Amino acid sequence: MLAFCLLFLSPISFVNSHRDISWFKDTKYHYDNIINIENSWRECEDWTDVYDPIGSTDDVNSEWEIHFTALCISLKIPLDWDDQTLDETIYYTIARIYNRDDIENTADNGAFWMINGGPGGPGYQMYSWTIPWLTFVDGTYDLYVHDHRGVPYSTEFSCPTEMFYSGDFKACSTYTANYWGNNSYFSTYQAAFDIAYAIDLFSNDFSAYNGDNTVLYGTSYGTYLVNKYLQLYPNQVRAVILDGVCAGDECKLQDQDEAYHDTAIKLFNRCGEDPFCNAQFVPEYGDTIIEAIEYIYGLFDDNDGHLPCNPLKEAPYNMTMSTESFQQAIFISLLEDEHKRMLIMPFLKRIARCNADDYEVLRYALQDEDEYNNEYNNEYQNMLGFNIKLSELWYGDDPRIRPPVLEKDYYLSQGASNFYSLLWDQWVKYLPPMDLYNKYANPQIPILLINGDLDPMTRVEWARDAALNFGANTDDGNHRYYVEFPNVVHNVFIKSPMTNYTDYSIEDDEYNRDYETCAFHVVKSFIDDPYSTPDTQCLEWLIPLDWRMSTKISKEISEDGFGITNAWGEIKEVIIDPTTPDDTEENGHDDYIFINLFDGILF
Repeated sequence: MLAFCLLFLSPISFVNSHRDISWFKDTKYHYDNIINIENSWRECEDWTDVYDPIGSTDDVNSEWEIHFTALCISLKIPLDWDDQTLDETIYYTIARIYNRDDIENTADNGAFWMINGGPGGPGYQMYSWTIPWLTFVDGTYDLYVHDHRGVPYSTEFSCPTEMFYSGDFKACSTYTANYWGNNSYFSTYQAAFDIAYAIDLFSNDFSAYNGDNTVLYGTSYGTYLVNKYLQLYPNQVRAVILDGVCAGDECKLQDQDEAYHDTAIKLFNRCGEDPFCNAQFVPEYGDTIIEAIEYIYGLFDDNDGHLPCNPLKEAPYNMTMSTESFQQAIFISLLEDEHKRMLIMPFLKRIARCNADDYEVLRYALQDEDEYNNEYNNEYQNMLGFNIKLSELWYGDDPRIRPPVLEKDYYLSQGASNFYSLLWDQWVKYLPPMDLYNKYANPQIPILLINGDLDPMTRVEWARDAALNFGANTDDGNHRYYVEFPNVVHNVFIKSPMTNYTDYSIEDDEYNRDYETCAFHVVKSFIDDPYSTPDTQCLEWLIPLDWRMSTKISKEISEDGFGITNAWGEIKEVIIDPTTPDDTEENGHDDYIFINLFDGILF
């Protein structure tokens, strides 16, 4: 069944007396932390939930469990890094994932920190990323994954459960403001100091594990946090990678509905560029692919704004589905996935055609939507995400100005603008440090930016703007690079499969210990030598968009989502005139700027 979810330039590089971690190193809490890192590591609570224990019948997880393990530690840190009276401390939990085969318990190449997204994403969500990466680099790094202050298993930022699930967010955020004294203590600014302190602690007092080589990787919101960290500590680590770039003044989450819409248009247009995909819609539903999409959405309008060809309107379901619900519950979860997005065009085709076979396929695809969403939405409170988004990530140059409600028609939308605009009025927000707000850092170290050009969450335009502001791919010796991945979605690091790629998550696929992505190759090239242009040859090996849904992975995705391996049903073949030149390159498109890594020219 389909799994649906609702979701989503004046650089400052100083550290002054009020923006420093050194004062904390004179406290007893720091010395307790030093003792704890020698004696108090424990098994991470969710590690065996992700990877089965040794002896499991699952060969994939057994293999990984034999070679790698995860230990966690909780450090005491100040509630407020700007308050040197140290009125209160909280816990900051970090997982260390390392190569169990290393008898000396040391990492030859140092520490690789992975800063996850959200805001509010718990660290264990990154565990499934760590093992393929550790395998790819032969276990030569220790990986560190943190629990951002405010999420489990660090000190949690939350309100009483019944208050949260009642939807009274004003009461909820008032509760946290009163309990802690200020919601700003659970901000990006404070979290940036947490990272700096832990890196300093581990590299200086824990050198047997890390040496002095630390690389910092951030993804999605993690890139926003890492940019804040670099504003305060521009040269603490050896190199930085930003994946799915949300930094500086461009990244405003109120634009996310528009970002999903624009990304959907790009995907539709690339269908239109493909003779087979285009033939399934043109000329039957319009003279162009966009006209065909307009026709299909017009069927919703003709059905009072609800899904036409709806098999769930009958008993026992008796369910209608509005255009907005359809967009949010279905296409968002598909558009974000590097494989499932290929179901979008067959989905639209079946809605338009609506024969008996389509009716049964749609019944299979849609019937578990509500059950999944209820399970997903009750996973855990994400008060931290609301707090950071509404206080500093939502809108404009001044976070105190109320964001407007965007009244637009989208092909695909989260409905986030309306929801958060209403929530903005209720939330007890904090004011971030305005001298750092909406600004890019000026790192004194090499930096690599990577982004997919079909990323609906951190749109590629944000990354291009960041690349220009950081001065990436120029010849001035600043060692700042930007690599754009054609046809790739959010989280390039793990979602840029290549033609020799084997998807280990599909049950029937053979496990490939050399699981790798193109981004793995680019990132490894960069961290091996941050002072040279990264090797991007793997961009030529990216898996092309499988419009026919003919590969093994596509058929399994179709069977999982539609209940059958034939995603399209009856197809219309197209005969290409061999005398007509084909000017469409496999991975080339004219709707984005490609920044040439070798000469810095925009074209």
